[in-house]
Amino acid sequence: MKKTMQLLASLFGVAITTVSAQSIPGADIFIADLSVQNGQLKLGELKNISSRKGYDNQPYFLADNQTLLYTSQIDGQTDILRYKINTGETENLSSSPESEYSPTPMPNGTEYSVIYAVDGKQELWAYQLAGEGKRALYSGDELIGYHAWIDSQQVLVTVLQESSMNLQLFDSQTRTLSLVYPLTGASLYQIPESHLMSFNTLIDGKHWLMQLDTKTQATQKLVELPEESQYYTWTADGKVIVASNLQLWFWDSQVQNATLSKFADFEKTCPEGASRIAVNKQQTKLALVCHGDKF
Repeated sequence: MKKTMQLLASLFGVAITTVSAQSIPGADIFIADLSVQNGQLKLGELKNISSRKGYDNQPYFLADNQTLLYTSQIDGQTDILRYKINTGETENLSSSPESEYSPTPMPNGTEYSVIYAVDGKQELWAYQLAGEGKRALYSGDELIGYHAWIDSQQVLVTVLQESSMNLQLFDSQTRTLSLVYPLTGASLYQIPESHLMSFNTLIDGKHWLMQLDTKTQATQKLVELPEESQYYTWTADGKVIVASNLQLWFWDSQVQNATLSKFADFEKTCPEGASRIAVNKQQTKLALVCHGDKF
């Protein structure tokens, strides 16, 4: 994943320059209540749920709306942790000598997928949510960076190249990859209630949120993102949330000619900035990754 971070730094202006797992920049995960009032998003008080020195990142809510998976650096490598909002309990799900990244719930509801980093390779694996079972989905020569499930068979993945990261479709049954777009960032999502996927890219020096039709592989621009903003997420009702300049912004895909609107500031909580964002399906909780250690 070191190579992934350095690549993102060069392509998208992300301030990450790691040389080893021990030097991954510190980050903490905060959670806040989220609500919609008169079509506008409202954010409650942010609470630190990781609260320790080190790297905690890549939050993803499970379908129960009350459980969060995330990546945590422990003893020089990374594991997948599970945080239960109702009880405040945290559990290490992977606890292996290798490193796992990017936990993503799978469509079957019983597994989550990860990027499995071992011996210089970055593979796609499936882990059981209950129990210790795991299996390889992709263990070929390509280096997988990030991923998002389209359906129970197809996965949208980023594949690392020499000086870029491209977008490919992976078929988990045939175990084949196919190129769909030449340059992509780190945020991949399914657009709610559709067969469409989203990704971000650079076009003429500007950051764009893009749409991919998984049936035709046609792409189109959705909205220009703020400068140096490559992390975003979708809400279930079709809003896109972006972190930029110590503020949270949203764009409503259901409103014609909509523009980005600011709805929250996080300068006091995250003065060094924020990156990854996650929202549960009920749109009642938002997770935000703050740069630096806030324990």
